[in-house]
Amino acid sequence: MNSGVDAKHFIHLPGWAKALCLGLLGIGIVASISIVFRFFNGHGNTDWLLIGISGAQFLITTFVIATVLFVSQTDANIGNLRKRAEHFLDEILPTALSRVTPDDAGATGCEVTRGTRCDIFGYDYLLHRDGQPLARLWCGVNVSRLIVIYRVRNPDPEGDVTAFVERLKRIFRFSLGGAESVGYKVSYEPLPSSREVVSIWLTVATEKDFLTDPALKLFWSQDIAMMTESLIRTALRHKDELRLELKTLPRPQ
Repeated sequence: MNSGVDAKHFIHLPGWAKALCLGLLGIGIVASISIVFRFFNGHGNTDWLLIGISGAQFLITTFVIATVLFVSQTDANIGNLRKRAEHFLDEILPTALSRVTPDDAGATGCEVTRGTRCDIFGYDYLLHRDGQPLARLWCGVNVSRLIVIYRVRNPDPEGDVTAFVERLKRIFRFSLGGAESVGYKVSYEPLPSSREVVSIWLTVATEKDFLTDPALKLFWSQDIAMMTESLIRTALRHKDELRLELKTLPRPQ
């Protein structure tokens, strides 16, 4: 992700238009330099020399600026946006999640394993420490929208699903209440294939510059990590009432 610079507010030009602009500037530079050489070969007067030097300086500067803009990465390039989203999911988010600590003892982070299967625009992640799994989540980036999914299991397989959902809302009211304060919408969805497992969906609209602004990517990755850490710690405190689901993969359903 080190190639090019961000210039998403500039007009996107097709390749032939870029080549035409650079070609015309190149012809102008050659013409200006030719005038200068013509003067030193004994032809022309000082006025033509000044015109040639001024023209060469202006056109060379314009050529450099045009080259920088034309090789800049713009939001008109869909493939480039996909690469940036992939970079966030493959490097930035796992780095933030690796700092999650389930307790204060030793304050060591986690190992993070990202799934290999991309579900449209997201992946599943497994957080583990000392070989023991701690949490699973799914995270997707849809340009300026983030989706995070957790799964929670009811320790009582025969328990009422509606009552379990209400219990989850009560237990996670502080963890997910903080998420709602920055714009997340929280939803609880019982798994159709298993009445004892409930998916917790969190969706949020980020700023439009999310994929091109390093500060925004850092903020949202650390926010997801902090939310995940809070869920883990809360679940450990209420292990008799709920368990974070570790067997099945959280994903859109």
